[in-house]
Amino acid sequence: MQVSENQNSVVVPAGEYYLGDPCYAVRDEDWEELLDTCDNFRAPIGTLPNRLQVFAFRTANGDGTFACPELGTDLDVDSGLIGLVPWEYADFALENNGIPRDCGGRVRFSEDTICINHNGVLDFMCIAIGA
Repeated sequence: MQVSENQNSVVVPAGEYYLGDPCYAVRDEDWEELLDTCDNFRAPIGTLPNRLQVFAFRTANGDGTFACPELGTDLDVDSGLIGLVPWEYADFALENNGIPRDCGGRVRFSEDTICINHNGVLDFMCIAIGA
């Protein structure tokens, strides 16, 4: 992932991701280390112990429920973040942590995609929902 100089946009590589609050998709034992790598997501890209990258922006209003019509669900947020966790990692974490999958969803980017934070309104461009 590449971050802009002002840290308000990120170019996310093509691939499959969990879109939602990363706290639901990151294993408990990896959470603190992830937060340390990105200064609690003051920088939008953090790194998991296995070197996979997680991207997240802070929401404008902190925790709550955010509508996501593209996923056909609402996103529950408990860490004040909405972001992308690589699906190969998140899928395992979701299954083993007993987290309901309706807290977020699977998205597929067919090409590198710009994601932007407009003062807490988050824009994940060109989202194609995976089955």
